[in-house]
Amino acid sequence: MFRMPVTALLLGAGLATISSALTLACPALSGSNRDLLDDQRYRVGAEYQALVDGLNDPFLSKLNTVYLKNEAYDGWAAYRLIDSQYSEKSGLSYGPAQFDLATGEGYPQVFEAIVRKAVTAKLPGGPTQADLDLLSRTGHCASDKGKKLYACPLKPLRDLKPQMWQALCEVVPRLNLTLSQADAKKEIAQHSLELLKARRTKLAAYVDRLPPEGRAFVNGNEVVGLQLLDYANLYGDPNSILRQLRKENGCIYDDKSKARLHACKPTDDIANPNAPEFSDLLRPLIRTLNWTVHPADVVRRLETVLAASVCGDVPLKPGDRAIIKGEFAAAAAGWMRLACRSS
Repeated sequence: MFRMPVTALLLGAGLATISSALTLACPALSGSNRDLLDDQRYRVGAEYQALVDGLNDPFLSKLNTVYLKNEAYDGWAAYRLIDSQYSEKSGLSYGPAQFDLATGEGYPQVFEAIVRKAVTAKLPGGPTQADLDLLSRTGHCASDKGKKLYACPLKPLRDLKPQMWQALCEVVPRLNLTLSQADAKKEIAQHSLELLKARRTKLAAYVDRLPPEGRAFVNGNEVVGLQLLDYANLYGDPNSILRQLRKENGCIYDDKSKARLHACKPTDDIANPNAPEFSDLLRPLIRTLNWTVHPADVVRRLETVLAASVCGDVPLKPGDRAIIKGEFAAAAAGWMRLACRSS
């Protein structure tokens, strides 16, 4: 396996580039690794799609499509570990929706059980007890000997010392082999369905935090719910979007202090200045670290959400068109696929 000296890569690297540098030094963790993307073992198959279709829920089916495309390279990287290069707090992730092992929603207990089972069965080419011991030293609870391997989630890669990270990189191919086994895929798929259903519940909780105009906007436009959940999957709580959707006389206020966050922006709806606009979903995106580091990826994710939705189900106003043809046009040549929906 090709490796760059990790210390050299990290020297002088800023927060936004550390994860990218680590991934470059460990091709096995790169979601865009061409050799791994061409490997059918890691791809979502018809069996998983049948399980999703069995939910008989069109919205969750579309959300699954968004997650597969935005998180798992269109399903080709579903059953192996990858590292998000553009998120500050993310760790190693796996599964169709990329369960993040550095967060509480990463189903770490499922990952642990799958790895332990492979060690016990002595899976040819799979992980060893030494690999388990190494993994136990990468968690936040490593010093608490009485706790299980993943009693606390794995740390984000940038929190690991270079020597520990490089040793972990050596283990990744064996863990990938484990995740690609038929029994592991079946278990991961079941928990992926659980996550999809939990996301619908979470969306309802987000909507409850909005005034009547915001609730009507989300409930009346499928794409808004999909965008909220895609944002939450990458960044956590989508409060920055929810703040945009909570307006009073065209102004946006902080939840706790009630202080006005910034100057009141013009609204196209004079009769109802509190009415949310599609651009309210876009403005938080251009304030993320991801936008600073890799704006084309932000546009790619939004395009996926729009493509999964019913074309034309979002009423776009002049202000919306302006931001789509402004910030987002500069990010990627593919912005025309967005502009076609603003006609």
